[in-house]
Amino acid sequence: INVANSQFVDPALLKEWRDAYVASNGATNLSTQQIPNPFQPVTGALIPFGAGSIRNRTISRLEAALPYPHQGNNIHYTVGKSDYHGLQLQMTKQFSKGLQFNAHYTWSKLIEFSAYNAANNNGYGDGGSTNGFSNIRPESWDTNRKVSTNDIPHRFVASYVYELPIGGGKMLDLKNGVANSLIGGWRVGGSFTASSGFVMPLSNGGSNSINGLPDRASGVALEVPKDLQKWYDGKTNVTLPSGRVIKPCNGCFLKYNIDAFQGRVVTTPNGSQINDLFWYGTSAATFSELRANSTWNTNMSLEKTFKIGEKFGLEFSAQATNLFNHTQFKPGLNTSFGGTVLPATVTANPTLNLKVGQLQDVASTWGTYTQNAYDPRQIEFILKLRF
Repeated sequence: INVANSQFVDPALLKEWRDAYVASNGATNLSTQQIPNPFQPVTGALIPFGAGSIRNRTISRLEAALPYPHQGNNIHYTVGKSDYHGLQLQMTKQFSKGLQFNAHYTWSKLIEFSAYNAANNNGYGDGGSTNGFSNIRPESWDTNRKVSTNDIPHRFVASYVYELPIGGGKMLDLKNGVANSLIGGWRVGGSFTASSGFVMPLSNGGSNSINGLPDRASGVALEVPKDLQKWYDGKTNVTLPSGRVIKPCNGCFLKYNIDAFQGRVVTTPNGSQINDLFWYGTSAATFSELRANSTWNTNMSLEKTFKIGEKFGLEFSAQATNLFNHTQFKPGLNTSFGGTVLPATVTANPTLNLKVGQLQDVASTWGTYTQNAYDPRQIEFILKLRF
């Protein structure tokens, strides 16, 4: 993670800026004020640094307080570790009549310390996770442990190959050379896969959250009530348990409750409520219960080799993927929050029944997944001549 981050600033200085911000009723944010750039001369020609605001005559107090302000985003932490716990079961059987069968089951839990995973996994890119390393200071590193975005608690795979008992010398001998050649010798094979869905990381955890995470709202379930979990047309109002009214997007399936998380506001000396500043969200970056859809898929093949004399063979196969044309949704769950709700937002949207401190739902998509799915059934025919 980039060290040009406010978490690297002296906590006492962050507190000083926050206290001044609150005391001024939100009018003054010292961290954004411009001051003379200590790496540039007061007058005369500027030093031609490579890039960034370090080239300017003035920079913000926050930029000046960073440990390596002249390096911009060129220095990154590369700390990372993971723990994998798993149980693997396998069963293999070869039957006497041409049937071979394999079954594998894996129960596991993958816990990670930072977002180290591959950038893309089954169509789900986790490289954009802003919370892979949500607490930078070494004394807070233990709070970075979380369920990995590559965690799959349950995965079952079964495969088989079966030589059909038809043809010369088999259970069903047609007693006819031509018939046995055409109908006998066929092999059927296939596989079945079922697995849990991927964990979806939270992002943009409310206005001014220093670690990009919101607070976890106590006593609020992650999922919306079952009667609200369905597809929506973009025109239907939905009342969440908090009384908040949302209108889920068109073609979206609502599953999770945005009110399970909240931002943070503070009351100023004049009684107004403003966004807090430089606060650490208490929520985890991921939750094992907050996942994209599970998947299951069946593939099947049918093949046969026709002998043509002693030197030639004609191989024919028909292969079907997603045999039952089962709709399998890609991991597209939206878990990116908008800003923290303030009194002005509540007043401007009276029909939404918002409360101060809630998180805004950008485009009414939070906690939903769309109809973006993997491929439907596909059938392929293959013919090969071998000699």
